[in-house]
Amino acid sequence: MTKLVEKSLDLLENMFDEKSKLFSYSTVLQEGKCVNDFSHQGKFRYTLNVIVGLEEAGRSRSVPWDCVELVESYLQDHLLRDENIGNRGLLLHILSTLDQREVKEIFKWLRDRLVQRSDALALSIQDVAWASFGITTYAEKSGDGEAVDLAERVIAYLHEDFMNSVTMLPRHDSGLRGGFVAFGGISYFLMALGHFAKLFDDSHVRGLFTEAVGRALVLQGENGEWPWFIDSATGRVMDWYQIYSVHQDSMAMLFLLPALDSGVEGVETAITKSYQWLFGRNQLQRPMVSESPFFIFRSIRRDHSLERMRRLARSFVNKGLGRNAVRGSPGALVINPECRSYHLGWIIYVWTNRDDFSDFTELRLAAVQQ
Repeated sequence: MTKLVEKSLDLLENMFDEKSKLFSYSTVLQEGKCVNDFSHQGKFRYTLNVIVGLEEAGRSRSVPWDCVELVESYLQDHLLRDENIGNRGLLLHILSTLDQREVKEIFKWLRDRLVQRSDALALSIQDVAWASFGITTYAEKSGDGEAVDLAERVIAYLHEDFMNSVTMLPRHDSGLRGGFVAFGGISYFLMALGHFAKLFDDSHVRGLFTEAVGRALVLQGENGEWPWFIDSATGRVMDWYQIYSVHQDSMAMLFLLPALDSGVEGVETAITKSYQWLFGRNQLQRPMVSESPFFIFRSIRRDHSLERMRRLARSFVNKGLGRNAVRGSPGALVINPECRSYHLGWIIYVWTNRDDFSDFTELRLAAVQQ
């Protein structure tokens, strides 16, 4: 087990509530100890995200939790309070990989909400991508014809309806943010394409994935940072901030590592620059990783209030003027000191079976910064 995965598992133990069997929505360090927030609905999504990582790691090594017990607790105590379609997609992936009996019920629930194109297109790109992820896993493992049909249908929604054919970037949804897309949406869109192409050996979707990854690489900044908000119609960056650590070390890897394994040009350099950002090669020239105690700070953001509203306003102005966003000056930026449990879940998921990039996975870069 690499040092990165081991320490991520250790940190998750400090983010876990034994009574509810959930992982925290947000965690901060106070006097070297983790202080958790379980008040936000996002704890359900984050818990499923962590279980995805734990299940992946648990196939080849011991982890501190029994994934079957975590899933059974979630189904019994929390399922009815969490009817998000994307979350049910993650759950379907988990149930499929663990061969749990509830898998058909969750598949049918998703089928009823996604079989009609108009219903799917009213959702966000993240929800459809996560649903695709789970349905693809279930279809490949079960071989069920109805599931294969839905997997093909949902992947078609992604590249025929959500993706701009010129930029090959997805839009967020059909609402106010419609033509914009967050980097997270791009990551999950590409993850879904790559997952389907791999499990079904689909040459057409693989070709779309490869070309779309190439387009996404253009978005990476000079310090390896991935911008937060993009105009999917033009490919222009509408706002750089917040720049999230989870994008740098794991969410970008959801598509970069599969692309690397497929031989896509330029990906290895992008991966290295991406994680080096966490260790001081950023605008603030400060590490986002603490080794003692191990902790990963969430982001670099602008130092002002109403951050989301101002970001959206800047984006509309930049789009209207046909210009790219500019980076803020270092003096106007601060580090967001929290960490989210899903971040560690994605780290474990993408890095648990890798033996390359050991300067990162063994945290040797962190040692240089201490």
